[in-house]
Amino acid sequence: MKFASNVWGFVGEATMLECIVELLRYLHKRRIDAKIADEEDRTVLPPQEPRRPETEPEMVAVGYRLSG
Repeated sequence: MKFASNVWGFVGEATMLECIVELLRYLHKRRIDAKIADEEDRTVLPPQEPRRPETEPEMVAVGYRLSG
């Protein structure tokens, strides 16, 4: 019976290692895909100028009156 438990332990460890390897491959692929998408976003979008407000922003204070 000890032989059977050793074999099952080995199979379990091998399966766990396969899962870990597959997970690492998946995460590596996602990282590469994210890098490619980031580079495509940088090259496709033209540089944008910062937005300028049309009017002056309103002064807002929480808990204080601005007019005396």
